[in-house]
Amino acid sequence: MVRAIFIVLCALMCSCQIFKAEQIMDNAERQLSNAPDSALNTMRSIRKIAIILPERRARYGLLYSMALDKNYIDIATDSLIRFSTQYYDHKGSPEQRMRAYYYLGRTQENAGDNLAATLSFLDAAQYLDQVGDNYLKGLLCSKLAKMHILQCNYQTALAITKKSYLFYENAGLLKHQAFQQYELGCICYYMRDYKNSLNNLHLALDKSKEIGFRELEELVLCQLSIVYSRTKDYDNSYRHLKLYEDIQGTSTYNYTDICGAAATTYQHKGNQSIATTLLKKGWVLAKNSSDSVAMRYYEADYLSLIGKKVQADIMHDNAMLHHLGMMTKYLEAPIRDAQNKYFANKALETQNRASRVKRYYICSIIMLMFCCTLYIIYSRRKYIQQNREIERYIDAIDSLNKYKEDNQTILSESLIAQFELINQLCQTYYEHNGSSKQQSAVFKEVKVRINDICNNDKHFETLSTSVNNYNDDILTKLKQDFPNLTSNEYKLACFMCVGFSTQALCLFFNCNEDSIYNRKARLREKIKNKESEHKQLYAKTLLIR
Repeated sequence: MVRAIFIVLCALMCSCQIFKAEQIMDNAERQLSNAPDSALNTMRSIRKIAIILPERRARYGLLYSMALDKNYIDIATDSLIRFSTQYYDHKGSPEQRMRAYYYLGRTQENAGDNLAATLSFLDAAQYLDQVGDNYLKGLLCSKLAKMHILQCNYQTALAITKKSYLFYENAGLLKHQAFQQYELGCICYYMRDYKNSLNNLHLALDKSKEIGFRELEELVLCQLSIVYSRTKDYDNSYRHLKLYEDIQGTSTYNYTDICGAAATTYQHKGNQSIATTLLKKGWVLAKNSSDSVAMRYYEADYLSLIGKKVQADIMHDNAMLHHLGMMTKYLEAPIRDAQNKYFANKALETQNRASRVKRYYICSIIMLMFCCTLYIIYSRRKYIQQNREIERYIDAIDSLNKYKEDNQTILSESLIAQFELINQLCQTYYEHNGSSKQQSAVFKEVKVRINDICNNDKHFETLSTSVNNYNDDILTKLKQDFPNLTSNEYKLACFMCVGFSTQALCLFFNCNEDSIYNRKARLREKIKNKESEHKQLYAKTLLIR
């Protein structure tokens, strides 16, 4: 009992925790847009016991990953969001699947696995036409474009970035639109389409100034200086460098490309010391092979400007060699391979799912056939049992009908005998009517009939059969229980069952009342002293005083 109460209390506590977790997650979801830090704290307040159900755990993993991303906290473990992805992949809506795959890709991107991130983003992209959240679609397209840029697939990246810009435009997000305009300018620069690059960058600069997006304005000015430097328009490059320095309030540069471009520009403006300093800083800021290749090109230009042609050519050749090696590396694992792997995985997953469904249906059919077989066996046994019961009822009815017929025969014979007795008495009375012999004749006739009842075996057999039929075979059972009863004792028992008076018994046995009382007492004493299963039956008729 105590254990049952404990289990009930635990179940109630779990249900309360689950309901409370739902409310907390609803509150955190509302806070994500305007107060992501509060949303993260809210999610951290949920106890693990409250998310034991798969549906709650999947929602918790997605919302927690969203809160981390909104707070710029990069995690590299995907165990939490992967469960959400697997759950929503089978039971979620298109939006839930798209969102789960997007944040799985973000986690994989944080871990440095760009190929896995690309596959996850491609998984999410298949729901673009089924989801109405333009902000989410814009985020996905911008990340997918970034993956293509890393693989030097600029043409595809350009098309996807344009889609992202349109999604942000439909969502009315001005800052995101301005940033995508900047991204378009950068992609055009990578493609050496400097004209379109400058157009997009100037549009991004105007939009960032219009909405007061200072961080983007700094990025755009740096990129404009880089593009102008690449096109050898050093005046415009220098002008945008100064605009950047005015906004920053310092001449500090934080990116490899801008340090290299600024070094080239200042060198052309005759300020070699600043150019040298910037070139050295650019090498310090270089983080990857792409930055190193860019700095080799900038240093080759710098060496050429200061008259070191041989060294400049060597540096330029070195830069091209590393550039070629980097491009070869990218071409070894292009996006196309990732897409092929993605579709291969999808095909395998579809095949496995079809196999699981097939096994499910086969098992269901087998279970259905098994249940039908059990039902048929049960129904057949029940049918046989019902038939047997019906046969027993029919036999009982036949026995009852036979019993009724036998009783009717006995009653008819008894009734005829009674009428015959009355008829003979009447005949005797009529023949001697008015004579002195009337009383004597009638008396004699009555005496003869009484003697017949007591001594005539045929009459007694008819009487005993009637007694047995109406008293549960009492005389038969009495004979079985007391085989040593005399014939007179047996007759006395029969007459007692019929209910004859003591006076009638005196006439039947031709004795006085004391003798009848003694005979009854002896018979009752024998019955009382005998242990019999029929004692209650005897008590109803034979043991009554």
